[in-house]
Amino acid sequence: MKKVILLSVVFLLLITGCKTTYNLQDSKNAHDQILEAIHSKKIVFIGETHTTVFPILYMTQNIEKFYEAGVRYLFLEEEGDGFSFTDGNYDNYKIHIVPQWCTYGWKYEYHLMEKEIERINQLHPEDPINVIFPENGVVLPEDMNDGVAVLNARDEQAHKTIIEIMDAAKPEDKAIIFYGDGHGSKVPDNYWDYEGLWYPSGYYLNKYYGDQYAAFDIWYLRNNDYTKVKYGRDSNFKVLDEKYLSEKQSSAFDYFCVTDQRIYGITYPYITTDENIKAVYDIVCNFTNDKTDPFYDFNVIEFGFAISFLKYYFGDLFPFSFEKNNLEEALNILEEKVFRGRQAPSSFCVDLPAFTMTEWEKYAEYMFSYMWLEDYLLNNIDTEKMQKKAAGYVIYNMNHAVKMNPHDIWPKYWLAYFKTEKAKLSNKKSAFKAAISEWENFFNEDAAYTCPALLQAYRRIAYCYSELGDKAQEQLYFEKAKRLAGIFPFDSMNEYYFGY
Repeated sequence: MKKVILLSVVFLLLITGCKTTYNLQDSKNAHDQILEAIHSKKIVFIGETHTTVFPILYMTQNIEKFYEAGVRYLFLEEEGDGFSFTDGNYDNYKIHIVPQWCTYGWKYEYHLMEKEIERINQLHPEDPINVIFPENGVVLPEDMNDGVAVLNARDEQAHKTIIEIMDAAKPEDKAIIFYGDGHGSKVPDNYWDYEGLWYPSGYYLNKYYGDQYAAFDIWYLRNNDYTKVKYGRDSNFKVLDEKYLSEKQSSAFDYFCVTDQRIYGITYPYITTDENIKAVYDIVCNFTNDKTDPFYDFNVIEFGFAISFLKYYFGDLFPFSFEKNNLEEALNILEEKVFRGRQAPSSFCVDLPAFTMTEWEKYAEYMFSYMWLEDYLLNNIDTEKMQKKAAGYVIYNMNHAVKMNPHDIWPKYWLAYFKTEKAKLSNKKSAFKAAISEWENFFNEDAAYTCPALLQAYRRIAYCYSELGDKAQEQLYFEKAKRLAGIFPFDSMNEYYFGY
C-alpha cells in the first residue's frame, strides 16, 4: 500500500538571535548509547527524518551489531522493495519516485539497508531478523487531508501490531522500530495547525512497556550562521546534553542524537540498475487516471516523473512528447526495442554519468539546495530579502548540478524557474532577458517535452515576455500552454512539486 506523504515532526533546536555554541566534546558517543539501550531494553525506537539518510546509513552499517545484541524484529515505516524478492527474482520489485528537491523519503540508500538485512538473514536462516511493516492493512480516514486523523489511524494500527508481535516473541528477542521520528514520541502533540492531538506509537508503547522502551531521535547539527558545534575527535555522532533541550523535547524522547553528516540521499531512478529502470517503466505502463483513488495526487506526480526518467534513460528510443500526446506509441517502441529482448535494459541507456554513491549524494545535495528550493515553493520564506537570497542560492546549486549531470532536465528547469523569480524580485529588464535565455536552453532539450513541468515552463516564459512588452512572444507561448492544458494531467493539483 502506498502511504500518504507526511512529514515527521522535526527536531528543531532552539535558536536565539545570537550564535549558539554546542560543546559536545565530552558528550556520550551516540552509537554507544544506542547499543547500551538495545542490550538493556525490549524495544528501541530509532527516529529518522525524511530529509537526510544518515540514520539509514547508520542502520546499514550497524544492523549486524544489533543482531548480535539480540535484535530479531525490525519494524519499518515504509514498505520496502528488496524484501519482496529472493534469488534474483525482481518481478515484484517496486519503487516510489519522489522529487529530488523535496523533504520526504524513498531514497535508494533504503534499498542498501534492505540488502544488508537480506545478507544477514542468509547467514542465519534459522534465526533471522523479522522485518515487519506494522501499518499493513491500516484503514485510513476518508478525508486524507485531515493530517491528525491519518496519523492517529496509522499509529493506532502500528502500536497494536508491535505489541501483539513482541508479546508473542521469545523473552530474549529484542526489537528496533525504525520510523519517522515523530512516531516515537512519548507524548501526544499538535500536528502543525490541525485540530486535535496526534497520539504517536511511542506514546502507547511507553505506557505499555515502561522502562523497557527507549526512544532516540537523530538529527543533524553543524556549523552555520546561527550555531557553532564542537564534536571532539572521537566521534561526530553524539548524544545531545539535557542543557540544550527544552522540557518538551526531554519528555518526548529519551535521547536526542546529533551528527554533522548531512546526506540527503538519492532518489531511486538516478541509480540505473536494471530493476530500477524496469520499475520506472512499470509505473508509466500501469498508471490509471483514477481520480477517486485517495492517492491520486501522488500517483499522477509519480507518473510524470517516471515519464521524464524514461527519456533520461533512453533518449531517442523513447520518442514521447506531451505536445504530441503519443505515450502509447512511445511505450510500444520501448517494449519492442528494450524490454522484450534478452539484453539488459541498462545496456540501451544513453551515455549517463557513472557516479559513485558519494558523487550521487553530492548531486542530490545540489538538487535539494539545503531545502531552500522547497521552502521557497511552500512560501516559508516571507521576506523579499530572504527570497532573493534563496533564489540566488538555488541558482548557484542548479548551475553546479547542470555541469555535473547535463543529461538531467530538472536542474535546467529550476535554473530557468529561479532566474524568473529573481527577475520578479528585481523587476529589471536585463533579469527577465536572462530568464528567457535559460528557458530557451530548457526548450532546446528534447527532454523538456517529456517534463511534467512543461506547462508551467510555457507560462513562465510567457510571463517573462509580457514583462518585456513583447506581446507576440507572450501570445505564442500562451497559445502553446493553452493547447497543452487540454491533455496535461498536472495542472489541477494543489501541489508544489513543479512550482505551480
